[in-house]
Amino acid sequence: MDREQQFEFQSLTDRARAQLRAGEWNLRLSVFPSLHTNPQSIGIRKSSRSIRLVWRRWRCDLDAEKLCTPVERLRHPQTFDPTINQHELNLDEAVWSGITERTQALVITANPAEAHIGLDGTSFEFAVSAAFQSCELHWWEATPSAWRPAMDLFSDMWSTLSRDLPLLDSDRITSFPWNS
Repeated sequence: MDREQQFEFQSLTDRARAQLRAGEWNLRLSVFPSLHTNPQSIGIRKSSRSIRLVWRRWRCDLDAEKLCTPVERLRHPQTFDPTINQHELNLDEAVWSGITERTQALVITANPAEAHIGLDGTSFEFAVSAAFQSCELHWWEATPSAWRPAMDLFSDMWSTLSRDLPLLDSDRITSFPWNS
């Protein structure tokens, strides 16, 4: 990928992440791998009529191919949106109640003593909200250790929520850095 395409790919990445986060969620779990692995998010939206589970994936691999060389770039529209796949399904009230209980019982420090940075690896986001209250955690790989209870809850919820989604095996996230 040439420099010009790298800048365009970074802009596309920013737009894709915004689309993966977009929506009014009661719960959102996001996984953002570095390089050209496909980022995903799972969101839950509860209304008076239903509880909806929404899974989204950015096909980063396909979009990166469109920008791999200046010649390949010319074969695609001047501007194009990130390639986002989405599946929606109804979530059982009992599953939602269990998630709500576990998120309400979670206790962690807001400002962990550890501070880590990294270049490659995976970033994670765990967001919950209800009415006018919300909390969002962001971390890289398996740090900080003070947030391990939130990370364990994240991986448990991801496994539970993704189980019934019609995903390819290649789209299933079965392990996390803190579980390895």
